[in-house]
Amino acid sequence: MHITINKFYTMKKILFLAFLAVGISASAQLKTVKLLAITAGPVWGGYSETTNLDNNNSTQYVYLNFYANHNGENPVVSVYLNTQAELDAFNKDLESALAEINSRTSISWTRKAYRINTSESSGIIYLLQAPADGSAYTILKKGQATKLLSTLKAIHLK
Repeated sequence: MHITINKFYTMKKILFLAFLAVGISASAQLKTVKLLAITAGPVWGGYSETTNLDNNNSTQYVYLNFYANHNGENPVVSVYLNTQAELDAFNKDLESALAEINSRTSISWTRKAYRINTSESSGIIYLLQAPADGSAYTILKKGQATKLLSTLKAIHLK
């Protein structure tokens, strides 16, 4: 009986290691490197590159985080710009918002990943999360938005 119990535990260990090996080999090993830290007022994030170590494919992206003003809560919200076209659109929209910041006109630029709004009375820019995700936002003053735009314009995604 003692031999049977040992065989049972040995078999159990072998099965556990086999399942562990399958799980490890089925998932890709990813390495993420932050190429540039981004900070501008209430917004922080980065320009990063993630490489799949199994096949050396890499992707670059920009992410912008902020503590959102939303129904009295302050969750962290992220805006991801995954292509150069998305980054260019964000830069163009932010630049347009900066040009209109003192015009006393409410204008909204809405994309899949974010929204940017100006208000007719505020002289500030609102950065909002993706429209599909809700209405959480943060506020950028003119100098903060200018600094963010300057940083983002220097980035060129592969």
